[in-house]
Amino acid sequence: MAIITGTNFNDNNTVNGVPLFFRPALIGTINDDIINGLAGDDWIVGGFGFDTMDGGDGIDTLDNRFFNNAYRLNMVTGATNLLGETAINFEHVFTGSGDDVIIGTADDNYIDTGAGDDTVNAGAGADTIVGREGNDSLNGEAGDDTILGGTGNDNLDGGAGTDSIFGGLGDDTLSQNFGGPNELLDGGAGTDTADWSYSTADWTISLVTNTADIGAITFANLVSIENVIGAGGNDTITGNNLDNVLAGGAGNDDINGGAGNDVLLGGVGDDNLDGGAGTDSIFGGLGDDTLSQNFGGPNELLDGGAGTDTADWSYSTADWTISLVTNTADIGAITFANLVSIENVVGAAGNDDIMGNNLDNALNGGAGDDRIDGAEGDDTLLGSSGNDLLTGGLGDNYLNGTDYLSQGTGERDRLRSDRMSNQDIFVLGERQDGFGRVFYNDQGNLDYAVIENFDLYNFAGDISDRIQLVGSSGPYSITNVNVGGVTGAGIRRSGDLIGIVEGINAFNLNLSDSTQFTYV
Repeated sequence: MAIITGTNFNDNNTVNGVPLFFRPALIGTINDDIINGLAGDDWIVGGFGFDTMDGGDGIDTLDNRFFNNAYRLNMVTGATNLLGETAINFEHVFTGSGDDVIIGTADDNYIDTGAGDDTVNAGAGADTIVGREGNDSLNGEAGDDTILGGTGNDNLDGGAGTDSIFGGLGDDTLSQNFGGPNELLDGGAGTDTADWSYSTADWTISLVTNTADIGAITFANLVSIENVIGAGGNDTITGNNLDNVLAGGAGNDDINGGAGNDVLLGGVGDDNLDGGAGTDSIFGGLGDDTLSQNFGGPNELLDGGAGTDTADWSYSTADWTISLVTNTADIGAITFANLVSIENVVGAAGNDDIMGNNLDNALNGGAGDDRIDGAEGDDTLLGSSGNDLLTGGLGDNYLNGTDYLSQGTGERDRLRSDRMSNQDIFVLGERQDGFGRVFYNDQGNLDYAVIENFDLYNFAGDISDRIQLVGSSGPYSITNVNVGGVTGAGIRRSGDLIGIVEGINAFNLNLSDSTQFTYV
């Protein structure tokens, strides 16, 4: 065993008269040495034995780059994974090409792990961590740290403090982990991910402005970030023109992929997911989500996941054919979206054909002259503006040819029941926020809804379908009419025709009969 003791200055040990690495150094032997640095900034290189090394006072460096097996060092206690070897009072550490594990101190450490799949928890202090080759896990913990991942697919966690994190080469994951404000997250080369899953705050994260904010405070500036994992709050995440993977995590998130062929993951919560341009894959996850391809496609994937999910084409003015039976959304002969686990549809501003399935669907045609068929299930069909044809199909359906805002002005909608259905409601008026509006009530005989296949009785002999009106029966009247080639019982509000129950004699309808009419 050799006892090597330095001076109170910066100590120098040489090989053949040349300082090792051109730095002053105390170098161990092949034996189990005791190496004491004393005062000064010492550079100590352990030998081939199991050494007891003490850097002493000053800013001391332990250089273990010649050791290429796994090396574990707790810089606080001095313990290592080598039998009997200890290393205490060091601020800087270099390791070799093994898979190393280093625990830092509360001082400002410099830790360079060399090659290998290394793990570093640097502790408090303004630390610098260099990962170099290998798939490293580098955690700065408290303090204003600088972390360099080097080559490999690294997990880089700044911890508390205002950190600068550089991914380097490889597909890296960068997390500021309660750090900031104004941290730097630089992914470098490769496909890199910024991760806020540790947080429960409401984040606004943009790969266009390259910022991550909470309210008006910028907590991170982003460079070369392609993918995002959101927080547990209600996040707003915006992609750029690259192929992004954007995951909302928990919370009710708004995610917009922007250009590029993106993957959007809503996670848990009621999310709004907008793929943007490009051919995107959109997954709603758990919750009642709204999915929009927003000029994307063809052959996008819209997968609502668990919950009651809505596919939305309201951004478009094209004529769409959307079917929850074939699970496709087409323009002409081109399929622009393939649908999975979609229950509800909002159509475009064109003349759409929308088909429901055997579930309870909410189908909204939007603007345009739409044809909507609920198929099976207890469906809600909304024509919105335009001259629409609504067919309830089987089940207890709610058929509304217009909407609260347009009120059916200038429209002639057809609301069609299926005689096999149980009980449909045909809407000629609606109440929202305490205010009632009568539909089709301002252009005399020029706008109205035609109610087809109105069931006075179902197979059990019970009265079936009902007509929804606003207010009470007083302002309404029913007479037989023949308008626009339609013959039946005409329903008027203050003399203005609002609906025709086709094929039904006015004698068979009674405005005071709660089995035929309902008032809101």
